[in-house]
Amino acid sequence: GLKAPVVVAVGLGPVPDKEDAYDAEALRRAAGTAARALSGSKKAGFALPAGSVEDAAAVAEGALLGSYAFTAYQGGENKLAPKDAKSKDSGPKQPLAEVTLLGGKARDKAYKAAVER
Repeated sequence: GLKAPVVVAVGLGPVPDKEDAYDAEALRRAAGTAARALSGSKKAGFALPAGSVEDAAAVAEGALLGSYAFTAYQGGENKLAPKDAKSKDSGPKQPLAEVTLLGGKARDKAYKAAVER
């Protein structure tokens, strides 16, 4: 099993027909939303229905975009709160640093390359 102190549920919209799958944009947005919700965490596992290489790439891209934090113009020495900060008043949290896509085809080279891009 997977040990997780927090579980984040993200909506993907209407369930597609049996022969269809969720489109890449829905997966990208869901992963981005989850990554933003998990700011302040070091690692997370994403269990999204990414059955194809393109879907896996969309999830990885969404996680990357959702965990991005632009801090160039924020004042002070510590632009982001310390990783162990729990207070809401301590400023912006560190972005999510590592995402593992669960249920994927880890041994498939194309799948792995799409996720690592």
